[in-house]
Amino acid sequence: MRIAIGAFMYEANSFSPVQTTLDDFAAGTLVRGPTMLDHFRDTNTEVAGFLHSCATLPDAEIVPLLAADANPAGLVQAATYATLRDELLDRLARAQRAGPLDVVLLALHGAMVAEGEDDPEGAVLSAVRDIVGPSAPIAASLDLHANVTARMAAAADVLVGYRTYPHVDQRRTGERAAAPALAAAQGGPRPRTVVQKVPLIVPAETMQTTHGPMHEVRAEADWLEAEGAVLAVSVFGMQPWLDLPEAGGSIVVVGTDPDEARAHARRLARQFWQRRKAFDVPLVAPDVAVQRALAAEQGPVLLVDSADATSAGSPGDSVAVLQALLDAGCGHPDGAAGLCLVPLVDPPAAAAAHAAGAGETLTLSVGGTLDPSHSPSVAVTGCVERLTDGRVLRKGPAYTGMTMDAGPTAVLAIGAIRLLLMSRTIPTSDPEIYRAAGLEPASARIVVVKSPNLFRAAYGPFAQDIILLDTPGVSSPNLHRFNWQRIGRPIYPLDDFTWNPTDPPRTRDGYNTKR
Repeated sequence: MRIAIGAFMYEANSFSPVQTTLDDFAAGTLVRGPTMLDHFRDTNTEVAGFLHSCATLPDAEIVPLLAADANPAGLVQAATYATLRDELLDRLARAQRAGPLDVVLLALHGAMVAEGEDDPEGAVLSAVRDIVGPSAPIAASLDLHANVTARMAAAADVLVGYRTYPHVDQRRTGERAAAPALAAAQGGPRPRTVVQKVPLIVPAETMQTTHGPMHEVRAEADWLEAEGAVLAVSVFGMQPWLDLPEAGGSIVVVGTDPDEARAHARRLARQFWQRRKAFDVPLVAPDVAVQRALAAEQGPVLLVDSADATSAGSPGDSVAVLQALLDAGCGHPDGAAGLCLVPLVDPPAAAAAHAAGAGETLTLSVGGTLDPSHSPSVAVTGCVERLTDGRVLRKGPAYTGMTMDAGPTAVLAIGAIRLLLMSRTIPTSDPEIYRAAGLEPASARIVVVKSPNLFRAAYGPFAQDIILLDTPGVSSPNLHRFNWQRIGRPIYPLDDFTWNPTDPPRTRDGYNTKR
């Protein structure tokens, strides 16, 4: 059995001004052919799950194609998207010409957007179908934040998303996606995927599956899978900052009986919709949050600046929380009972610190270098405490074993504040970003994280308090702040209206529902 495996993953934010280039994929993940086998071995990734599933087959011939992934930001530049898409498809076409492929397994995100292409995953899956023909099962794994489209479902036999948020089941998701496709290729029933869109945007801060409304819907989906009623059920809250006509949450059911799958999807969609108001996010002003953290009996207290979340498309260059810490006197030697750790993406400041060298005192203007419209700069004076190359090995439960590259990085000591100056935007959800620079978050008084939810997986075991902040930025949970231009309306929470899964599909003029 010949099985092609590839990955093309990216999560776009329609409101981010920072486009993604080929260099960004090279700094993230860009591996080709057999190199993929060693790269993903012993990692918590979807590709590792694919490989594990295939290893259980006695006659599996793995055909590794291309794996590309980059940190979230704005749209992918057209040339970059075309280059990676064409290489992936060219490798697939050459493999098909060498001998018919029996299965194609792809790790996708589901929220990629490129210049000139609103639905890259749908376009890629359609092209894959054209290459391998109608008989070979195609399965794709997706992030829980995927915006699942009709085009994606029409081209793929299997679409399966993460069960967890914080995401800790990447490898298991790869296995769940592969199983129905591999079974079909061995003579089992052909799986079919049914998509039921739900007209709501779920804030990432309250989308966790450990508790709350998403957990409740996900528990029902898990029960359906466990009982064998269907092959797989996915609940997608969607990347909340996608300004696209087909944007919205969805329930996706994989089964062998489309009518039965559709009935389950509609029932779950109704439950999802009924919980929409439970997803509202309580936010705290930065100055209030800092005072609460300083008054806490024990740290660390996490100040969550999710509006500048580097894992949600924001550049990570906001100084909103840094300014609140400075205003509270934490920049003075005796300003806080314990260290305050703050991450900041600022290439010029990081370069200046490296040029000065460890032990030197600098006065710098930091912040707002990538997105000045959402963050001013602030002047700080501090001592360069440590310099690193910015390489970080992820050791937490999410994406375990994968490496991140923040570029030349410096720790600037400003009183009790330790400002982590990075040259490149990377996720800050793993405390290893601090540990790689000689800082221990578990021992700090205050730790700033720029992540809406994923941080809970690694920080949860030792955080004493978690405060969600009301700050400016392109990944703010306050969705009313954004200038929505293209999204299909009505959609909650932007609009208040009634909806039922049996209503006609949304059109350019909106839903045929009472408002």
